[in-house]
Order: sequence, then structure tokens, then C-alpha cells
Amino acid sequence: MNVTVDEILKRNIFDKCTLIAGKKGVKNIIKSVGILDYEIENMDNSKFDNGEFLITSLLEIKNKPEMLEKIVFKLVELGVSGLAIKKIYYKNISDNVKKIADKNNFPIIMFEDTFFENIIIKIDEINKEKKICKKNTNLIKKILKGEYRDNHVEEIAKNININFCANCFVAYFKLKNKRYLDVVDKVGRIVNLNYSSIIMYKEGFLLIYTSEKKNFELNNLIGNISKIYSEDTILGIGVSMKYNTLEKLYYAINESLFSYYYSMINDRKTSYYDELGLYQILLPNIKNKWIEKFYNSRIKKITDYDLKNKTGLIDTIDAFVNNNGNYKKTAYETSQHINTVRYRIDKAYSLIGQGKHFEILAIIMFFHKIMLFDEENNLF
Repeated sequence: MNVTVDEILKRNIFDKCTLIAGKKGVKNIIKSVGILDYEIENMDNSKFDNGEFLITSLLEIKNKPEMLEKIVFKLVELGVSGLAIKKIYYKNISDNVKKIADKNNFPIIMFEDTFFENIIIKIDEINKEKKICKKNTNLIKKILKGEYRDNHVEEIAKNININFCANCFVAYFKLKNKRYLDVVDKVGRIVNLNYSSIIMYKEGFLLIYTSEKKNFELNNLIGNISKIYSEDTILGIGVSMKYNTLEKLYYAINESLFSYYYSMINDRKTSYYDELGLYQILLPNIKNKWIEKFYNSRIKKITDYDLKNKTGLIDTIDAFVNNNGNYKKTAYETSQHINTVRYRIDKAYSLIGQGKHFEILAIIMFFHKIMLFDEENNLF
């Protein structure tokens, strides 16, 4: 999980920088950073590594601009991820050099003022943070396996953050187009990340919040996090119950994921696990083979019927369940005659073969939404 050229550009590591060539190579991974200096005179014997990002002033060829073509060719051959040129001796580069860079997806950046040492330090810091992030993600996966005793879960948690306190909760959230370090920066203004952590997990973020205080205001914290992002930026938030020991982190993480699922299938921004009611039983069983068998044996009959007859039974059932079995409201919402709705719901009952029990339809539709959502997200 190394930093890319694109990321260092977005992080404003360089002062007054411009990407002047090789724009298609901005996703190149930067494994390390080096300085291109005296090696320019003898590129055939250079020792640069694959994935290394180089910084230079081109001092050694300040009066030999024609040499830059050969240098870029060699850097591409060595697998160097990109080149940043400080505007001291060169204010621009030739069109031929740009064409070589474009053809080989080799990013060339020109910048001003920034010290080489500062660039190296900042990129190294980002790469270290990404490595820590990857380690923590793997530790979360380890906890979610559910194979460890409570005291071992606490040990794993302390490997994520040695300063974790006993009182805790977990929130899982997804945002549109937000990078990990941006989230750490923004949420870190509200939450003390000395005692809490933000971890990337399945294209979203897990906030493990801990406190020395037993009576912290969970709702206020979540509300404050919601306020730092616009409504259309937050896809959904799922929040666990509060616990007074890290040994229960397995439950807290799962509860946050279940609550996030609930938010997504019910078009809600935030859901709290302790408010899910019956879904506290249903959601943990989405991977249960017997539940899956029950669901598939019923829903397939309906989807096959829709496919064969080009009807919309599944959509009518969904609206019917959302309207708590009210035929009139379902007819209005789906723009159907009420008798059509009655016919379709009766047909669904007939295909399912469990009698006319609204609860069966509600459970089937719940699992239908969950299964579709799980196929796309697969958080468990």
C-alpha cells in the first residue's frame, strides 16, 4: 500500500508544482525516493530501483539540454516511477522529452522552492502511515474471524493502538472520494486519535473510539462527525453499542457493520445497533447457509416468474413491504390499480407457498436487499 504520484501531487508536497508530462502514469507507485545528481553523467551504471521516485535540479546538465532525452529513456528502462525537476536551471523541457514521457506513462513534475530533504521526509511519512494502515486493516480482519478469546482480542486491539482505553464503541462509515489521510485529518479535529484510531476497511473507514470516561456522549460524537462532511459526501454510518472493555471489540466492529448495512438498505444516513430491533437477529445471519437456502428457494420463484412473464412482482412486493402491507398506498406509490397490486401480492404468496403471511414477504425482501448489497460490498 505505497503512495502514488497522484497522491503526492494532491498533498501539495511541492510548492508551485505542475505535471508537465506523463499524465497517464500518475498511478505509478512510489516505493522509495532518491536524488538524481552526479549519476546523470553516467546513467548506464546508475543503481536506481524499480519504483523509485527521483528529484533533481539537473545541475549536471544545465548546459546540455539534449542529454535529458537519454536520461528519461534510461529512467523508464530502470522502472523509475517519476521525476520531479526543481526550476533552477530549467524552466521547461523540450517537446521531445515530453513525448517520451507521455508514450511511457512516465510522470515529470516541475516545482519551485521546496527543499529536496522535505520532499523525501514527507513522502516517507506517507508511506509509513500507509504501512501502518495496512497492518491495522489486517488486525481488524483477524479480530473479525471470531476465533479468539476475549483477552486475546484485547491484545490485538492494543497492537492497533497501545493507548486504547477500556470504554469504547465502533462506527463504520463510507464517504464519496475521500482519502484515508484526509479522513484522519478531519475526524482527528473532533476525536482524540491518541486514544482512538481510524482504519481503512473494505473501501470505508472504521472509527474505534475509546475513552477513559464511561459516560461519553456517543450520539454527540457521531453528530459532530456527520457535520464535518456534506450530506451528499456521507454514504452511510453504522454505529455499535457502547462497551466498557476492549475484549468486546469483536462485537462492536460487527455491530457497526450490521448497522451500516441497515442504513444502506433502508436509505438512512446513520443507524445505531441498539435501535435495530429484530434486525439484530437477522443481520448476523446473512451468511447462514440455512437462511440462504430458505431465501433462494423462495426468491428464485419470484424472480424467475418476473423474467418469464416480464412482470414486476419483486418491485411490487418491495413497495408493499415498505408500506406495511397497505394495498392503497402501494398502488399509489407504484402507479398501479389497487386490484393489480392485490393480484400480484396474491401471486407472490402463491409462488412462495407459505400461506398469506406478510411477515414472510417482509423477511424475504429484507434478505433480498441484503444479499444484493452484500454481493457488491462483501464486508463480512
